Amino acid sequence: MHMRIRGRMPRDRSTIRRILIRQLLADREISSQGELARLLGEAGHRVTQSTVSRDLNELGATKADEGTTHERYVLVDQQGSPDEGLDELRRALEDYLEGAVPSGNLVVLKVRSATAGAVAAALDATPPPGVVGTVAGDDTVIVIADDAVGGGSVAKTIMGILGD
Repeated sequence: MHMRIRGRMPRDRSTIRRILIRQLLADREISSQGELARLLGEAGHRVTQSTVSRDLNELGATKADEGTTHERYVLVDQQGSPDEGLDELRRALEDYLEGAVPSGNLVVLKVRSATAGAVAAALDATPPPGVVGTVAGDDTVIVIADDAVGGGSVAKTIMGILGD
């Protein structure tokens, strides 16, 4: 299997892998972590079941029965309403965001200690216009903006979510 990640290529392997997982979950009915690990392996990402489990957790993936004969993994933005995702994003930003600084096609979000993963997952689940992806540390989230949109515009959009 040869999968190509859409858009610009990030450098961090876990970010690349999570983008690929999002694409796989959107394009296929995947019902087990073993199946996902196999597909990732075919795409050049050798992973363990525990790595797949962590990635699914970080992405906010859950198993859902969508009227088929079996459950499959879905992302929050694939099953919930857009308003639900936006509400979750707004709550995460209200609870954890301390500041946003744009730089080129990036936005550096300073958040409370140990909350970057939750903020990044909320942004990935309901990405504002122009957001390509995120990378989370402990108290910092790097938001990658589409070059055509730019970090300044994305920072304003993120801060605007708090004002809605």
